Amino acid sequence: MGRQYEEMASYENLYRAWKLARRGKSADHEVQKFALEASARLWKLHDSLEKRQYQPMELYEQANAVRRQFKLPKKQRRDYLLRGKVFCGYCDHAMSRKGKTTWFYCRHTDVSDSFPCHGLQVRENDLEQVVFESIKAHMLPILGVDISKDDLDLRTVQQAEQEKKLRALQDGKRKLYERYALGEIDLDSYKAEKEKFDIALVGEKNIHAIITARAKQAQGDYAANLKHQDLAKEIGSSTALTKSLVDTLINKIYIFKDERIEIDYAVRDFFENETT
Repeated sequence: MGRQYEEMASYENLYRAWKLARRGKSADHEVQKFALEASARLWKLHDSLEKRQYQPMELYEQANAVRRQFKLPKKQRRDYLLRGKVFCGYCDHAMSRKGKTTWFYCRHTDVSDSFPCHGLQVRENDLEQVVFESIKAHMLPILGVDISKDDLDLRTVQQAEQEKKLRALQDGKRKLYERYALGEIDLDSYKAEKEKFDIALVGEKNIHAIITARAKQAQGDYAANLKHQDLAKEIGSSTALTKSLVDTLINKIYIFKDERIEIDYAVRDFFENETT
């Protein structure tokens, strides 16, 4: 094996192999390019083989580059926006898609015309348009609403003022103890005054808990309103239903006869279930 490898890796053998490989390809640009530096490249290849360091990565990458050049582009696939969102309003089964144009239909009741949803179907494009119009109808009032921080600012100020009151009472109670410890007041006076502080602190702590809860609610409401307004702006700038809007806003769409649908919105504090 060693002798055969040495003969294969010899410069003379590599040169003969190259001469054979270039036959009939003299007009090829890559062959011409290689020929300009054939001697240097073949000696480099010989050294790599002789030292058992040859790595055919360059050739591999070149071959892959050629493959990528001639790789067929992927076929454009239609994004089925409402896949998995459309349900029969009578039997609650997911509705299937059929046909080239495409329709959603309830296949679970094909077996009998006695079911109320027998023959129930809706055209996919029409449904997408109705859903998009329904979403935009909710957005229009919100787009013109100015999101105010007045309530949040008021609650924040109230919380800060209440915390100041609590600190003042706690400081007063601490100073009272210091007076007792220094012998400035007797034990009975200390206990009487301390009871007043304790009662006052309980009351102020309860008020502080209420104010803090209201401030937290105001903060949550303000953040939700900002999120809703951003969502409203996104929908306002859209010209058609998108997969992102469907995934964000819709849990289910229920289909009924007489061209009636009900939309179960995912953002429950923003939308109510709507019949269209």
